[in-house]
Parts: sequence; C-alpha cells; structure tokens
Amino acid sequence: PFRGVAARMLVIRDITERTQMQEQMLQTAKLATLGEMAAGLVHELSQPLNIIRLAAEGALMLIERGKASPEWQAQQFQLVAEQSERAAEIIDDIRIFSRRDTSPVQIFDALQGIRTATDVLLGQLRPDGITLDLDLPVGTMPVRGRRVQLEQVVMNLLNNAHHALRDRKPDMPPDWNGHIDVLAKCDRDQLRIVISDNGPGISETIKSRIFEPFFTTKEAGRGTGLGLSVSFSLIAAMGGRLDLQGSPVGASFVISLPLDQKSFDPSPPPPAPLCAPSSGTFADAHILVVDDETAAADALAHYLRALGCRVSIAGTGQKAWELFSADPADVVITDLRMPAGNGEELVEKLRDFDPLLPIIIVTGHLGATERVADNLQDDRCAVLKKPVALGGLGDLIATFLQPPGE
Repeated sequence: PFRGVAARMLVIRDITERTQMQEQMLQTAKLATLGEMAAGLVHELSQPLNIIRLAAEGALMLIERGKASPEWQAQQFQLVAEQSERAAEIIDDIRIFSRRDTSPVQIFDALQGIRTATDVLLGQLRPDGITLDLDLPVGTMPVRGRRVQLEQVVMNLLNNAHHALRDRKPDMPPDWNGHIDVLAKCDRDQLRIVISDNGPGISETIKSRIFEPFFTTKEAGRGTGLGLSVSFSLIAAMGGRLDLQGSPVGASFVISLPLDQKSFDPSPPPPAPLCAPSSGTFADAHILVVDDETAAADALAHYLRALGCRVSIAGTGQKAWELFSADPADVVITDLRMPAGNGEELVEKLRDFDPLLPIIIVTGHLGATERVADNLQDDRCAVLKKPVALGGLGDLIATFLQPPGE
C-alpha cells in the first residue's frame, strides 16, 4: 500500500546498452571462431581452385595439340563450372557466418543447418586424421529461430572438439585417431543434437564454469572464452538448452530444441541454370556492363552478345555515366567497388535519371551487399553475389526486359 491505498510500482529500464553489448559479444565470438578456422578455410578454397586450374591448363594443352574432342572439352568446362559453384558455396558460408545477423526469426530445417556447419568444418578435420560421422534422420526437423545462429553453435562445438583431439594426438599411440560423432534424433516434440568426441574430455573441476563468459582452457591467443557462453545464449533464445552430458570418453554436448511444424515449407528453391537462360527474348537489347576487372567484363559481354544483346563496357562509375548519358541502356549491370566513381554513386545517378531503369548489382563485398540490398533492392533492382551463374543472370535480364508490371 502507498499512503493507505493499494498501489503498483512500475519500473522501466533502458536495456539498449546491454542489448548492444550482447550483440557485440556474439559478433566477437563469431569472428574469433572464423579466425581459428582461417587456415582450414584457405585449404578448402584451394581444393576447387586447384581442380579448376588443372582442368583449364590441361584443356588448353590438348587443344593446342589437337587432341581435345568437343565432348571432352564440354566435360572440362562442366567440371570448371561445378568447382566454381563449390568455391562459391564455401565463400557464401563464410559471408553468412561473419556478418552481423539481422535476419528475422523464422521456421527452418535444423538438419540443413547441421549439414552446412559440418561441411564447412569437414575439410579442416581430414589433415589432422580426424574422422566425423554424421547421423541424421530422414526428412526435415523444423525449429524456430535463426539458422545462421544454430550453424554458429554447431561449428563452435565442432571446432572445440577439433582442437581437443588435435592437441591430444601427440600423447597417444601412433595408431590412435580422433573421432567426432554428430547425431540428431527426434525425442517427442524435441530435436536432440548430440556432438561427442573421443578426446581428453572436460575435468570435473571446470564443468561448472564452461558456460561462463571469458572462461577458457585454451592458451593465450587461441580462444576468447566466449564460444560456449554465446552458444548457450543462442540456444536459449531459440527456446532450447545446451548441456554437457556425462560421457565415458571425451566430451559430449547436447542441443535440445523444440520442434515447430507450423507454416514450414520443406521444398528447396529451384537451382539456377548454369548457362543458357530458361526463357525470354533479348531482341538487340542494350546492356551496359560496368566492372573494373577487364577480364570479367569482357567474359560477361561475350556471353550477352551471344544472346543477341548490344553491349557497352565501362571500367569506372564515371565512364559508365558518360556512356549511359550518350546512349542510355535498357539494363545496367554494375560492380560496386571501383575507382573513379563507385557503383553506389552510379546507381544513385541512374535512379535519379529513371526510377524504373533495371539495374543488376554484382558484388563480392559483404558489407556493401547487405547495405545496398536493404536500401535499393526492389522489383527493378537486384543484388547478386559473386561468383554469378550466367544462366541465372540471363533469366534475370530477360525478366527485367519485360515492361514493368507484366
């Protein structure tokens, strides 16, 4: 009571600073994990690049000697395209994992997130003789949250297991090999993800502290002590739990998440065509290609001319605006980071000139991609990440060449 009258006390706290601090801790933990994985990711990228180089140089040699049949050449080009897509997937995983996650909470397939995380780490385990067994149920396991955050948790647990096994190997017999098991199973209305290894395990003296912020058993420079703490918070935010369970050998962590079958569409998006667009007519359309990488611009222009387009090429934003002013294009394809007038400035000028002008922005720069996508992407402006599939680009151009509203 207040002065003899029943009352309620309302307390309002501004938690903006605390929320910002939590977001910063999350990003710090993600980047720390990426730093620890850097050498392995370089190795993963070198694999498809090596195959591409071997296929390209081998094809050139046999073509010079007149021993390359058209069928064999087609096979080599297909191999190059497939390995380019493989490299693109690795780069995309790095992009997703390193950026600040502003995606909305949604229902997604947890099994696909587990597969993505294990695919990224698998190549780093092989050089250390560590095997990984993935045991996932058939079908989909929909959960509510942010997929990239579940991937971060799984990658962090796998990364910790990798380090523990690698550090233990010098003290073990020559025939000993590290092993990681990733098991997912449905337990009533819960999804249980168990990640276990045959490493040294976690001592009883520190088990109660492993989820504390900044607590780490790694030597200086190899860990921030944020990984498990942030992982615990991310899983809790999804309505689940992250626990360390008893194991006779090594360490075993369990992620428990509530399943959510509502409004989940399990059908995957259709794959983008590799080469020819699926439909559309180009009818001598004028395309302006803007890229400071001459080889990339020439290759794209060659493809577009083969489709029947008239193509102009500019290496800077300033030159592109001069060409467009003298001969306006039907569609503009532009990079973002260029000297002498960057792509963003060019897009602003083009939008001021004609708000309905179709513009395709092609870039490999993560921050710019997100910013431009948020500010400009609509039904007359698209943002594509490098490397780009020519077939998908051709389909997009064909769509843009149709009058607005059709």
